[in-house]
Amino acid sequence: MPSWTIFNKQEIIEGELSIFRIRYEDGKEPPNWYYELRDGRRRIRKTTKQSGIAEAIRFAQQRFYERKGLQKAGLDPDNRSFKQVADEYIGDLKLLTQEGVCSNSKFVAHESTVSNYLVPFFFENLIDQISSDEVEKFVEWRRREKRSVMDIDANKQRSAKARREWLKTGEIDYLYRHKGIEERLQQQKARIPSPTTINNQLTVLRAVFKFAKRRKYVQFIPEVENVPLRKINARPALTKSEMEHLIGYAKTKINANSDAFGLTRHYRVLFYHFIAIAYLTGLRTTEQLVLCYRDIQQSPDGGTYIWVRGDEEGARKTGYRQMKVGGDVWKLVSEIRNASDLKGEDDYIFAHPKGSKLAGQRIQDFKNAWEALTKETGLQYDRNGRKRTLYSIRHTHITQMLQSRSISIYQLSQNVGNSPEVIRKFYGKGTIFEDVDASAFIKL
Repeated sequence: MPSWTIFNKQEIIEGELSIFRIRYEDGKEPPNWYYELRDGRRRIRKTTKQSGIAEAIRFAQQRFYERKGLQKAGLDPDNRSFKQVADEYIGDLKLLTQEGVCSNSKFVAHESTVSNYLVPFFFENLIDQISSDEVEKFVEWRRREKRSVMDIDANKQRSAKARREWLKTGEIDYLYRHKGIEERLQQQKARIPSPTTINNQLTVLRAVFKFAKRRKYVQFIPEVENVPLRKINARPALTKSEMEHLIGYAKTKINANSDAFGLTRHYRVLFYHFIAIAYLTGLRTTEQLVLCYRDIQQSPDGGTYIWVRGDEEGARKTGYRQMKVGGDVWKLVSEIRNASDLKGEDDYIFAHPKGSKLAGQRIQDFKNAWEALTKETGLQYDRNGRKRTLYSIRHTHITQMLQSRSISIYQLSQNVGNSPEVIRKFYGKGTIFEDVDASAFIKL
């Protein structure tokens, strides 16, 4: 908190109650008056939230006599609930924001955490009786029961509105919109908060306790330890059987129904080949999407050479490198080329086909196709509730190549564009260094 000095102090009840103004180090003077209660050796200072002197005096007198009344009744005037203290903390933070001392983004973040998570859990618990054990229970509750409320209320309103419009007009688009929002709501409710999110909320909890200590509501602050961050920031992998099921299902969808003609069918063909090549190579999604036909070449032993370029936006993670992978990759690229109207050496392999508005331009992503595929196959989340993304295919490739022990960790690191140290740290132990034959690579 910024330091400040007192000025214009005025006694209201001699020796027991006064009001004053404050001035910050930078010279700013908040318009509101503050009051000071003397209770024995204690001094209690708080804002009156009033800029007029008459209103400030009335507010201070009211708080003074309230405190005296509680003491006369044998009650502790300082024994406050967590909600009372948290509300007081947010009120103070709001004033500091209005005065330009605190940023608005901090206020919004702290207010949201307090109202959505901290108060619902601690609520009427007395602030001086909350222990470290209670804090640990909060963390467990946050992980297991209280999932993220971000956008949930807004989506509930959108869902209800779409349903009303459907009942009112009978238009099927509103029904589809309603169902889509309901599905997103279920995904939001199932989402497990990340360690970073929980730690940010524990930071707010510490701020509330520190505020309580400054106000003399507590003598000691309970220990609030951050939860460990994930050591491995990798996407959840799939098993070999799960990956083969995904690829097989994507292939059957190419001719799944009468809609699978023209542009629709072509995009389905590209998507099937995209995930198959990603599985066989471990290429990053952005690296794979910028490949041209000139970047692929068949090797003398039946394998495939890939020249990974880092000269395009989105593909500059590790820069240029050469890869050697199995022969199935060459076959898959040849199938795309034979089925495409864009076969030039400089044409993108994963390009929008002729007939589309973006003909010849590279496809930016396959996120929607991946979402649909994993949802239909029931493989959208792993057993820990983590959502699988296209990047999960790369993680699957590296994991399975390590488990197979068919190539050295050095060659694997060259192929996937990571150092051997990163491979060892995040994926496991490697094998001895050895020459690599094309037969060592994953096959469909």
